[in-house]
Amino acid sequence: MQIIESKDGTTLAVYESGRAEGMPLFLIHGFSQAAMCWRRQTESALADEFRVVSLDVRGHGASGKPGVAGAYDNSRSFADDFESVLDALDIESAVLVGWSMGGNWICDYLRHYGEGRVRGIFLAGATTQQGTDISQEMFGATVGESLGGMFEPDPQTNIAATQAFLRACTAAPLPPEEFSDFLGFNMLTPPEIRQWVLNRVADNSDVVAKITVPVTQVHGSNDGIVLPFAGEYTIQGISHDRGELILYDDTGHCAFWERADRFNADLAAFAQGI
Repeated sequence: MQIIESKDGTTLAVYESGRAEGMPLFLIHGFSQAAMCWRRQTESALADEFRVVSLDVRGHGASGKPGVAGAYDNSRSFADDFESVLDALDIESAVLVGWSMGGNWICDYLRHYGEGRVRGIFLAGATTQQGTDISQEMFGATVGESLGGMFEPDPQTNIAATQAFLRACTAAPLPPEEFSDFLGFNMLTPPEIRQWVLNRVADNSDVVAKITVPVTQVHGSNDGIVLPFAGEYTIQGISHDRGELILYDDTGHCAFWERADRFNADLAAFAQGI
């Protein structure tokens, strides 16, 4: 792990594996998660070919956690963070890989910095809308059932809600040790930061329409957190013909974990094809 300072002074925990001279894959996790969720990518054969970079997004994992809403309720903060990482690691261009809310954060980056350092975009169970009318059709019922408790400061309520959220993230239950790991790094995000992150309204239709690089969206057919419609909506909003939606059968919200071998092969093929 290395610590990189963003433009506003927020510290970012960044992790690297793989070949220093390989094409960079920049892995961006989702809401309330951490870079540890990418372990089946960072410790896989992907590292034999690619330079694999991941980070704990601000407010998550081991990264800094500014205690004000203004650090999270806008697109500039996340865009500046990603640019700061690319600058610090001297990465000229990368494939951006985003899970869940990571899709929105990638749009934040594109909004402020464009595609100059982006070779392609590979999404997993991702959204590019937040808080808009259409976004209400993108989320499963289990999201609303658990999220309220995830904002509560009472530890017992918060942990129970986070457990319910994580159980809904996979089509089949995770083994106890894996579930404990996911619960552990989810609990590193304080409840108030979870609330501030979700308070945003982000309509990224204009950003998506301007994308010129290849885009692939992988989505689990059984995803009950972010419904496959979210992936369909994003791909349909791309103006070029290099957008693709791939559905994984019997897979939930964590395709990169539940179907790691297939996900890694699809990601490698995507990057090699650019």
